[in-house]
Amino acid sequence: MSWRDVLKDSKQTSRQVGSLNWDEEEIPEKEDEDCIKKLLNMYDIANQHSGGANSGTKFSIMNRSIIKEFPEELICKALDLFKKMYNDYKNINEGDLSRVEKVSDQEHTIYVYKLYPSVGGHKLITGLYGFSTTKTKVSDYEIVINYFDPSIKSLDSYDLDNARGKNYLTACKHVFGEYF
Repeated sequence: MSWRDVLKDSKQTSRQVGSLNWDEEEIPEKEDEDCIKKLLNMYDIANQHSGGANSGTKFSIMNRSIIKEFPEELICKALDLFKKMYNDYKNINEGDLSRVEKVSDQEHTIYVYKLYPSVGGHKLITGLYGFSTTKTKVSDYEIVINYFDPSIKSLDSYDLDNARGKNYLTACKHVFGEYF
């Protein structure tokens, strides 16, 4: 190819670019944030601590491999929801539904809990629980941190400003990072 042919091709290309109608062109979508990778990382961090309860904080994790079966878009929605959820631990009410949300499609559901008080008041739940149902199987995963104290008789007894409570909040921040 001669230098003249190269110049002709470049003029042709510049004419084509110059003739685009920018008002009608689509802006490329932002690339996925790799939410599956973020969720797997949360799982791995929680797994490092899952050996048992530590001062009332108990890690509950299961089925890491199932996470990869969930659509990226659904996991991104769940993580965004988790980040936006109410984070005030001073005003906890039993069964407070503003502290549990779900996102779903036809086969997958993810429940998101943030400082959700269990009925009976003995436990606070923070984390993500997802399950998938197909015609042949039901699969689920869990990344949950529980704050459990059997001596607590009501939610009024929770004191997350004490050493045990701070340990729980630190664990949640460590596992869920920017989302907590």
